Amino acid sequence: MLKFKVVYLFAILFVLFFEGVSFSQSNYKWIKKSVFSIDSLYEWKLDGLGNIYSFKNNIIQKHDSIGVFKFSESQKMIGKVNVLLPINAMKLIVFSEEQQLICTSDNTLTNYSSCKELDELGIEYGTKIAVSSRPNKIWIYDQVNSDLLLVSLDLGDIEQKISNLKNVIGITGVDFIREVDSKLFIYDKNKGMYEFDFYGTLLSFEEIKGATSVDLDHSNIVYLFNDKLHFYNLKLFTEREIEVPFDGVFNFQKQGMNFYFKTFDKIIEYQLVLE
Repeated sequence: MLKFKVVYLFAILFVLFFEGVSFSQSNYKWIKKSVFSIDSLYEWKLDGLGNIYSFKNNIIQKHDSIGVFKFSESQKMIGKVNVLLPINAMKLIVFSEEQQLICTSDNTLTNYSSCKELDELGIEYGTKIAVSSRPNKIWIYDQVNSDLLLVSLDLGDIEQKISNLKNVIGITGVDFIREVDSKLFIYDKNKGMYEFDFYGTLLSFEEIKGATSVDLDHSNIVYLFNDKLHFYNLKLFTEREIEVPFDGVFNFQKQGMNFYFKTFDKIIEYQLVLE
């Protein structure tokens, strides 16, 4: 009988211990904030004020930060829009892979200027672009030569070049580019995340494959895997997983602790609260 009580007590303590671990790993909550209606076939981009630009073919639409539809514009002079990047609250970059054309615009998408054809810059076929923290400069990935180039929008010339990424570091493709704190991050879903310094020197590589969506800020790289977000802290080098607030998330973008999740026909904003 005594032996049975000891075993029973141990079993209770074992269960309580792992319940405690489970609780400590789930000390967060999601707070729903806004819902944006968006066509299922539209790509989208979040700006620094929480406005959402959605685009398909040559049509670009804008919703404000509380989900109110503002306008829809046809971009016939550019053709099919593949990437739209807010530089600030007043200025946007629009890229057409089909036309190999980059243009800058105001936030009403009616006043275009500084359109540049990539072949004039010596770029054979650009597929990805990213805004640099350096004023009026953008990164362009040339898929043919596997080069990453820093281009001045003012001067129209190449200021920096990271050459032949395919042969030098074995990259198979570029799925995500972002410059943060003068460091450049490139994600290849077949390999992982590459981090480069201001001069184009490879600083680190994290082997994390198959993420369906990626975003990052000054503190964290966040990857989406099915129904979980995988956080990698850039300062503490720690990792954490958090379940998304609902099923059926296609991709996401974040702004601080606000996460915007794309579903079939909506973008739903949640605030992540860590407790």
